[in-house]
Amino acid sequence: MSEPRMNSVPVPDSRIDGVESDRSAAVAWALGLFLGVLGVDRFYLGKHQTGALKLLTGGGFGIWWLIDLISYIRGTALDVQKRPLSNFPSSPRGMIVISSLAFTPVLLFVTWIILNAEPIP
Repeated sequence: MSEPRMNSVPVPDSRIDGVESDRSAAVAWALGLFLGVLGVDRFYLGKHQTGALKLLTGGGFGIWWLIDLISYIRGTALDVQKRPLSNFPSSPRGMIVISSLAFTPVLLFVTWIILNAEPIP
């Protein structure tokens, strides 16, 4: 005689195959790239609480912003209902190139500030 299973009720997977979000991956990526430190990308995906938190922390001090940006490029980002985003490009090379071009002036500016900083007496 077998023992009754305590968790015999199946739990549906929140990622249903073939069901995409009505939110676009390209729009989420663009919002994340240019306004991600303000949490605008999270608000777009319907994640209002984490959008507000991202806004208050400056994109999680830049770390959360970068992680979200990578998830948009990889195509692993989900909306508030845990559905994959629609209209993901067949090749994210364009996203990678544009993201790299957007980061270059920032990296140059930070490098310039570090190299020209006056020593603290």
